[in-house]
Amino acid sequence: MHPRALFYVLDLGLIVPLAVVAAFWLYQDRPWGFVLAGCILIKATTMGLALVSMTWFMGRAGFSVDTKLSGFWIILTLGSAGMSTWFLHHCRSADTGRGIHGGL
Repeated sequence: MHPRALFYVLDLGLIVPLAVVAAFWLYQDRPWGFVLAGCILIKATTMGLALVSMTWFMGRAGFSVDTKLSGFWIILTLGSAGMSTWFLHHCRSADTGRGIHGGL
């Protein structure tokens, strides 16, 4: 079994469909779209961290490591962490009247 097979199954079977649903709900300005988008962004960050650490440990154990793919994992992790930070920074409580809808 390929070491990254679990991540491929999670990506194509769970994460990608949920990201499409979140994008559709965000387009419709539905509240659950913002909740699901936040979850997807955090999941992308943690999955990126898992892939970077897995690649590093595989290299330390003597397995061959694709440096281009490792660079992509790092870009994925930093990008999703940056978007998660931006998203959570702009989420404010409803009683302030500001936030994603009116505070940008």
